[in-house]
Amino acid sequence: PSAASDASTKSYVDSIAQGLRLKPNARVATTAALADAYTSAATTLTKTSNGAFPAQDGVTLVANEVVLVKDQSGANEKDNGWYKLTTVGSGAAPWLLTRIDEADTASELAEGSFSWIAEGTVNFNSRWAVLAGPATLGTSAVTFTQIGGTLSSQAGAGLVTGAGGALDVNADAATLEVA
Repeated sequence: PSAASDASTKSYVDSIAQGLRLKPNARVATTAALADAYTSAATTLTKTSNGAFPAQDGVTLVANEVVLVKDQSGANEKDNGWYKLTTVGSGAAPWLLTRIDEADTASELAEGSFSWIAEGTVNFNSRWAVLAGPATLGTSAVTFTQIGGTLSSQAGAGLVTGAGGALDVNADAATLEVA
């Protein structure tokens, strides 16, 4: 199939989709490398001093929410991945990120692993996938690439764009008219 309206066989779709590994959606994704100094183990990142985890992409996370850390580079590129905010941190305690259960081994963080980003000024509704996964978790680089832009919709006849890009029916109390 080459045209947008062409039909596809199940075997063709299966061959294209093979290797994709859906991970839980992240509430937010980083837009730059983490600015705080941190120590890393294979499955955790811990701030080296006391302080709260900074807002990412305009969103302040609470405990147990998922963040996609995707912008670490150089020696820290091994730290990219999906994390839950285990400890928010404060003036008396450092923040702690723990890799989510679905992506805390090298095989689970392999090429083709992807998820949606639920919120954020820049990354809202985007999809990100592992382009190159680690041979050894916590040692080898993990590289992400955007595989889908933000979702958008355009209201047509009889529809209006609602909150968050949702399409709502434009109807009065008696009729619904579509031109």
